[in-house]
Parts: sequence; C-alpha cells; structure tokens
Amino acid sequence: MNILKKKLATEPAQAGNLTEIMVLFSDLHNEWALQYGRMISAEIFPEAPDFSIDKLNSLTESANGLVYALGDKSKPCQILVELSPSLAKTMSDAKFGTKTLKEKTLTLFDLILMQPIAETALRGLASLGMTMDGDTICARCTSLSLMAQMDIELDTRQKWLCAHFPLMAEGGASDSGNTIKIYFAEPMIKTLVEMARAKKRKKTIDPTNPWANHMRTMVMDSTQMLEVVIEDITMSIADCTRLQLGQIITLPGASHTRLNINARSMRGMQVIATSTLGIYKTNKAVKLLDDIDPVFLAGIADVEHKIPSA
Repeated sequence: MNILKKKLATEPAQAGNLTEIMVLFSDLHNEWALQYGRMISAEIFPEAPDFSIDKLNSLTESANGLVYALGDKSKPCQILVELSPSLAKTMSDAKFGTKTLKEKTLTLFDLILMQPIAETALRGLASLGMTMDGDTICARCTSLSLMAQMDIELDTRQKWLCAHFPLMAEGGASDSGNTIKIYFAEPMIKTLVEMARAKKRKKTIDPTNPWANHMRTMVMDSTQMLEVVIEDITMSIADCTRLQLGQIITLPGASHTRLNINARSMRGMQVIATSTLGIYKTNKAVKLLDDIDPVFLAGIADVEHKIPSA
C-alpha cells in the first residue's frame, strides 16, 4: 500500500476516498482508450488505474516518455502528462506500417504525433471542473529530464500525485507498457479531494420541491475567486498613462501582518476577512485573523443547513 492509500485509510475525513478519486477519471480513461484505438485502428481497453504520491523526482526517476506541461508558462506548472515510449512506438508502427526499433528514440515528430492524447487530457480535466492557468499545453519535451530546458517552473519540494492509466489491446499482454500518467502538484491534489467529496455527497430530494436540492447542490459546488491584497492605491488616469517598464510604485500602507481577503460579487469587491502572511509547508500562505464576514455568508447558511427531508 503506497503512501496515498495509507493516508486515505487513516485520514478519510481529510483525504477523501481513493475509489471516488479514481472514479473521477473513469470517463477520461475510457476516452483515451477509444481515441488511441481509433488512431492505431485497434480495439483498446482501459485497465485498472493506480495512484502513487511522492516528491516529483522520486515519481519520475525512471520516467522516459513524452511530456506535456499544462497551464500557463509564466506560472508554476502543476499538471504534467507523460505518454510512455511504447504508446509512441505502437503509433508509429500503425501509422507508417513499419516496425520501429525496440528501443525507439523519441523525437519532436513523436511529440507532435501524440499531442492529441495530451489535448484530450486537457479537455477531460476541464470537463471535471479542474481549471488551470492558461488552460493550454504550454511546453513539451521528449523526456522529463529535459523539462529544465523548457523554462518551466516545477516545485520539486511538494508532494505530487501520479495517476497511472494503463491501456491494453484486445488479446494483448496486461504489462504492454502502453500507459498514460498525469502528475498533479499538491494544490491540485487538494482540488481532487474536494471534487471527490462533492461527487460522493448524498443527494437528498424533497419530492414536493426537487428544485431546492438542485439549487443547493449548484450553490455549494460553485467556486469563488479570492484575492489576498497587499495594498490598494489610487492613481489618476494621467499618472497611469505615464507608467513605464521598470517604474517603481510605492506601497506606503502595505503590511504583511494584516492583509484583506477579498471576494468579487454582484455588489463589487467585498472584504470577507483579514489575514497575516506567513509560510506553511514551504509555501507562502495566509492565516485568517477573524471569522468570515456575516454579510458575505448571508443566505448561504440557510442553503447549507436547510436540507430537504427525504
């Protein structure tokens, strides 16, 4: 049992359920099997997926497949897709009718040929509601060892989740090596846990008013962008037009000990709490200094607690 499974077994209230997390990807796994089958003109079936969690360097120690980074190149990359060399070799054999070398050297041509598989991952994650900065393939290379050359920022100090999706041809060996892996950085793991919880949440429907349960589910599963603000300043339009690259803007009232946490609403920007800046598990973080503003929570509490009876 790997570290993630142990954590899930001992901390179910915090980590969610492994089975539910696996179910999140069942549609994507099936779509990959259908897509790859069409690309190589063969019957392809998804095999049981597996998950492991560790530092990125440990997870990718023996990785030698094609790699696609998802997101915005100007921000830390939190999702990677790796396609095994066997997938690329089988694709080349099917497309060009020749047997390639057993130890095929992956090239830029393979990256281009296999990119539709990575693009399917992008669409599949988006359909689950997992948004990424940029929502695009921002970099690609023929090996994880070459990612440094792609100028992609990867936090190797965090824990990463590796979701491993094997594919098997009809009548083929179960250890064919045709695999797709997705690597999720620690913040994305937390998102997956929350998504699994939402999927597992019991749906209680009042026969006399089924719409109430639907609205409650929609409200509680929706997302809200929060902004931690160091300082708000006012500047004239004329001064704004004179701003230049490299210009310094002073923040006289900035404080790391009391930062506003803002939320955008129909009424505009609203301060929902104050916080102080610090470090948590090697990441910059803020700690709330007071309760959430009751005005922001007005109405939501009723949605949360007035659950229709069965």
